[in-house]
Amino acid sequence: MDNQQLLQAIRTADSEQIRQLLAQGVSPNGEPEPLLLWLRPRTLPLVEAIRSRNATIVRLLLEAGANPNAADRQGVLPLKVAVYLSDEGIVRLLLVHGADPEKRGGDEIANALQQAAYEGNIPMVRLLLEHGADPAAVTSQDKTVLARLRGPVLQLLIDAGAQVPPEILAMLREGSALP
Repeated sequence: MDNQQLLQAIRTADSEQIRQLLAQGVSPNGEPEPLLLWLRPRTLPLVEAIRSRNATIVRLLLEAGANPNAADRQGVLPLKVAVYLSDEGIVRLLLVHGADPEKRGGDEIANALQQAAYEGNIPMVRLLLEHGADPAAVTSQDKTVLARLRGPVLQLLIDAGAQVPPEILAMLREGSALP
């Protein structure tokens, strides 16, 4: 029941209760209780805190040892959630605590950088590149995928050392096919 108490404290933003539970030995990774594993999907405390956009609780969980690269039973990764929510502060916290920008969860085909690039989120692309994301993960895709990228995002990737097919470079220069 301690795991459920931790999740409830996160949902109600009760930092003091979270501190107490962690001090009592509750796992910041939200280990499932054996009897409940099959009843409902496993939810990670870190993902719950990110969804709540509560950087204080995210930091508290990370400092208590929450794994920033752990995926839940559906393959949801903390970094991907933070990128989706476009929360630069939380993304930075995760990266500083070891989140892998190259990691994919479950059956996902896109990593965090690819997701940010496809969404045209320039600040997020820049932040992920600064923390070691490989620009080739985006630019090695099919040309039709590359053509969907916004010009400034593609330029950031090129500036970071990505190799881009000549046809895409020509479209970027002409501005004809890139939005």
